[in-house]
Amino acid sequence: MDTSARLALPYILPGQAQKHVTHNEALRMLDGIVQLSVLSKAVAEPPQNPSEGDAYIVAANPIGDWTGKAGSVAFFRDGGWAYFSPQEGWRAWVVDVAALFVFSSEAWTELSSSGSNNPSSLGVNTTADTTNRLAVKSDAILLSHDDVTPGSSDVRVSVNKAGSADTASVLFHSNFSARAEFGLTGNDAFSIKVSSDGTDFVDALTIDQTTGLVSMPTTPPPPDKSGAVRSYVVDLARDLAIPGVP
Repeated sequence: MDTSARLALPYILPGQAQKHVTHNEALRMLDGIVQLSVLSKAVAEPPQNPSEGDAYIVAANPIGDWTGKAGSVAFFRDGGWAYFSPQEGWRAWVVDVAALFVFSSEAWTELSSSGSNNPSSLGVNTTADTTNRLAVKSDAILLSHDDVTPGSSDVRVSVNKAGSADTASVLFHSNFSARAEFGLTGNDAFSIKVSSDGTDFVDALTIDQTTGLVSMPTTPPPPDKSGAVRSYVVDLARDLAIPGVP
C-alpha cells in the first residue's frame, strides 16, 4: 500500500531509502490521530469485521484484545489494532452520537459549542445520556427570575406532556428508587403518589382538573367533630307501622 488508510499520506518506498520502515510507521501514527474521528466510544469489545482505518475510543471495562485499553484510541490498520494513549486536550469527533469530545483530567467529555443554543445534551458535574439529556450533580439548584434583562419578575417551571394519557410529573428518589411523585400521571388530574419500593404507587391525593374537587382515596372519613359516639333511637311503631300499636 503506497498511501495511508485515512489521510492518504505517501510512504517512502523500500527502494528509496533504508529509513522507510520508521518513516512509514510515523505516517501511520499520524493517520490514526490527526483529524481524529472515531466510530463510537461506547464499544468495549473489538468488532468482528473492522475495516482498514476504523477507530474507536475504547469503552470502560473492555474485553478481548481491548482488555486494559479503556479510554485509548484503537485504530485498525494492516489487519491489526494499534493503540494510542490520549493526551490532555485531544479532541475526537464521535460518529454514532454526532458529538465532539475532548480528553481532559483522564476522561473523554463532550464538548458543547459555545456558539450553539441547541446542544443535544448537557451535563453539569456529571455525564448526560440519551435518556437524561440534562443531568446535574449539585447540593442545590437555583432557578431565579430575570433581573438582568430585566424580565417580568416572575419565574415558572413548565413540565409538558404530549397527551392526556401520558405523564408529566416530578419524582423524588431515595438512592435512585422513587418514593414520591406529583403531577399529571396517566391523566389530566393532579395527583400525589407515594411508594415503598419505587414500583408500586399509592394515590394519596387527587384533584380533578375540571371541578377542583379533592379526593384522598386511601384516607378514611373524619370522625364526628365532638369525638362522641353517636346513638340512634328507632320508633318501631312509627317506622314499621305495626297494626294495633298506638
